[in-house]
Amino acid sequence: MTKPDRQTDEDAFDVKRYFRHLIGWSVLLSFALIGGVLVFFAVRQFLTSGGTPNLLIALIGTPLMVLTGYYLYRTMPDFTMGEPNTKRGNRSRSIMVAVVLVGLAIGFPIITADSEQGGALLWSNGPIPATAALAALLIWAAALPILHFAGRHYGDEHTVGVHDFSMMVAGSLFYYLAPIWWIGWRGGFFPQPDVMVLFVIALIAATVANYWKRFA
Repeated sequence: MTKPDRQTDEDAFDVKRYFRHLIGWSVLLSFALIGGVLVFFAVRQFLTSGGTPNLLIALIGTPLMVLTGYYLYRTMPDFTMGEPNTKRGNRSRSIMVAVVLVGLAIGFPIITADSEQGGALLWSNGPIPATAALAALLIWAAALPILHFAGRHYGDEHTVGVHDFSMMVAGSLFYYLAPIWWIGWRGGFFPQPDVMVLFVIALIAATVANYWKRFA
């Protein structure tokens, strides 16, 4: 084997290793965000009403969140998805970062809306304060069309094709499951349909289909 051949093998994009790193980093980030919310409410509760448990959570959790944040920063994936460092690749990565920021921006007003429920308010089907709901609605309604347009405008034919395939899979799954759940509920077989559960299922399906089509 010649030297150029060895360099090509070493520099080849390792999909499995990349996604193991990406998934592990994302899971740790999720736990860090949850921990950060707990620390935030503990600090706020201690400043307003005191309490030894709140103080302990703040004293232990704050430095732990700082260390975790530093580790996440140092081990952050490059989000290249194997793409070269080009203008198109940089735009694609910028869109991915924007998607994450939009998700955080939508969740933040809901999480901080009620100090008693805290993060549980985001995952429940209970009522949300009008101000927090309006903020989340406006962010979603304004950001999603922009992100969708940017993704199709800056993506090449392969990227757009992958996106269309993943949306087809997600839409077909939603089209298949929604009537089954609805009729099953009316017949007494299933609990009442939850549109957000179907949304999450479709989102997971779209993500898996996107990565499979991109790297298969």
